[in-house]
Amino acid sequence: MTIKQIVYKCLDEINLSLSDGDKLNKSKDELLIGDGGKLDSLALMIFLTDIEKNLKNHLNIDINVLDDKLMSNSNGPYKTIGTFIEYYEKKNEIN
Repeated sequence: MTIKQIVYKCLDEINLSLSDGDKLNKSKDELLIGDGGKLDSLALMIFLTDIEKNLKNHLNIDINVLDDKLMSNSNGPYKTIGTFIEYYEKKNEIN
């Protein structure tokens, strides 16, 4: 399983709890934070902790995805699904 596959698996899981208009698209351009992001703070936290747990379980990657510094940067790696995946792939040298 790759980081991208894990993120999309977690996206599918969080989408189960969202109304149709709030569901996230499996698109690298889907916003996670900032204006236009569909997740409220609680849903975002659940989504990120699910990713963190799955990265540990499937790839033995032990990271803290609830990084305040990265999350507060509206143009940082948490801006979109694509920037999030790219950041953690580069950080862990997994392609």
